Amino acid sequence: MTIADMLAVVAGVGIAITIRPIAGYVPYPQIPVWYLIVVASLWWFPLVLALATSLAVLLRQVNYNRMAHPAEWVAILLGLLVLKTAMPSLDYVVNDGFGSEWLSTAFGLCRWIVSGAGMIVLLAGFVALGVLRRVLPRWLKTLVLATMALAMLWGPIDVFAREAPSFAPSWTGLRTKWFFWVYVESRQYAARLPLGLLFGVPATAAIIQRKRWVWTEWIGVGVGSILILLWLVFLYVLRSESPPDDLNAERIVVPVWLLASWWTSRFVVKRFGDGWNRWLAPLETPAR
Repeated sequence: MTIADMLAVVAGVGIAITIRPIAGYVPYPQIPVWYLIVVASLWWFPLVLALATSLAVLLRQVNYNRMAHPAEWVAILLGLLVLKTAMPSLDYVVNDGFGSEWLSTAFGLCRWIVSGAGMIVLLAGFVALGVLRRVLPRWLKTLVLATMALAMLWGPIDVFAREAPSFAPSWTGLRTKWFFWVYVESRQYAARLPLGLLFGVPATAAIIQRKRWVWTEWIGVGVGSILILLWLVFLYVLRSESPPDDLNAERIVVPVWLLASWWTSRFVVKRFGDGWNRWLAPLETPAR
């Protein structure tokens, strides 16, 4: 880590605190304060570190004239989750932009319409990269790709995860049985597969490459691993519901979803990884 890297990390921490202070992660004020501080810190600090690392990645791209490494993209994507909180929520835009008749009869359709803005940003980013990829500096390509990912996280991916899975039909005799709840959770997590691929593809590419990582890559993979571990601990140890049917079904489906995300990500990396790299950086020189 150089002095310039340290300055970028300090600036990133300041930006993250300004955008999303730790108090913003405290969900339930009736829980003891010390418990809230511990839990909020465990979620808050890794995301802040990811955003700070993202600035250091951009600085290293300028200094070394290289593209961001796959493991660094994990840090960048996690940092985007902090930036996303600074944006107005999609439902806020829907409530502010549509009339009461639309909101009362077609709220889901309104979500899809607004999320189309994210698809427009995605397509515009691909067009810009396709036309200018031979002249754009590598750090600017990263900013374009990050903007595309942020637009997808804010709009299409979020809406698809919430609107795509409709509730299961009222099957006779299955309403309270475990198979019914497994079916419901399976539909919901299938709709979250694009989110799993967004983070899974760079993480899988980093593992497949098997090269020596720099500190920014270690932080990207480390922060991602910590957050996944915290999520699994919360799901399997700390969370409880009564009756537990839905929760038990989710605990069954989550490992399958993780395995499916990893397998699909591995297929995408092996099938399209080299072609994507040649298309994105046709004049790429060996990274330092």
